[in-house]
Amino acid sequence: MNKKLLKGLTQELDSFWMELVAELKASLLKEKRYASGNTAQSIGEFNTKPVSITAKGLKVTLGMPSHYIYLDRGVDGALSSRGALPTEDGRRFAYKKGGKIANIGAVKKFMQNRGITKLSDLNSSGTNTRSGRARQADMTLDQVAFVIARSIWAKGTKPTKFYSNVVNDKKMKALERRLMEKFGSLVTDIVKL
Repeated sequence: MNKKLLKGLTQELDSFWMELVAELKASLLKEKRYASGNTAQSIGEFNTKPVSITAKGLKVTLGMPSHYIYLDRGVDGALSSRGALPTEDGRRFAYKKGGKIANIGAVKKFMQNRGITKLSDLNSSGTNTRSGRARQADMTLDQVAFVIARSIWAKGTKPTKFYSNVVNDKKMKALERRLMEKFGSLVTDIVKL
């Protein structure tokens, strides 16, 4: 491949990657899913070199947090439907009646991200030692986490479409047009050689 073309394509795809990350973060903010910013910060976080050269051509990698698909598509609850969007294989994310409740550890992490950590004032009666109050606060946090997990299990979560509104066919066609406008004549010149 021509070095000038390769360098130009790589720079253009790097620029596209940065725009995509910024748009995804803005989409999270628009959907009111930006409380602590941890999800937004983890978009593209581990992509030190997002554009790489492979045997098949150039590859753009966009690192996403593991739970992004649940935010984007939503989850149907075991007792009511919130309208979760189907995945590529047509299935919906859903809890089943009699199935397991949401992961309480993940809910506690969610609570920490939201700043819900000082519940010791709610249920600190009956203890007069520091370790007793800490143990009571941990029990209270576990109880609140269980209630949140049970609610997610029963009711589900609404889809936000924060990802699918940004990364879609329309965006890929726009990238294709952009690359053709910038590099179409250069590619034609190389092919003529």
